Amino acid sequence: MQGVRIGHFTEAKRGTGVSVFLFDQPAVGAYCICGSAPAAHELNVMDLDANVSNIHGLAFLGGSAFGLAAVNGVMRWMREQKKGWPTPFALVPIVPAAAIYDLGVNEKFPPTEEEAYQACLSASEDNTDTGRIGAGTGATVGKLAHPAKR
Repeated sequence: MQGVRIGHFTEAKRGTGVSVFLFDQPAVGAYCICGSAPAAHELNVMDLDANVSNIHGLAFLGGSAFGLAAVNGVMRWMREQKKGWPTPFALVPIVPAAAIYDLGVNEKFPPTEEEAYQACLSASEDNTDTGRIGAGTGATVGKLAHPAKR
């Protein structure tokens, strides 16, 4: 898609990963929260009454709430690209993020800041990768339900 670069970092051994969407120009976003325990970062900047009117990227992560720390890697990449919301003291990258609960898959370690940074480096406009990659690496259903008793 022109003007949007998509990148993934997949950690199959740990069953987690990161997917990023990087916009060449600031974009307008919206969201819908589904589920009873969302792990999210900066979604409120996409509210209709928010002072910030644009976003610079989106990050989707594994690792539940722990994975949200990885968004710092996307922010670091954005800062290096000189992308962000202008403030009197610095450009502040606006990167809303959401994480899935994949802690019950393989090892219980969330994606790291460095892995999110690597997802940014791998991003391209012609990314057509599919399958269990990036943030979807450890995506399954029913992890919070207790196993059926026999």
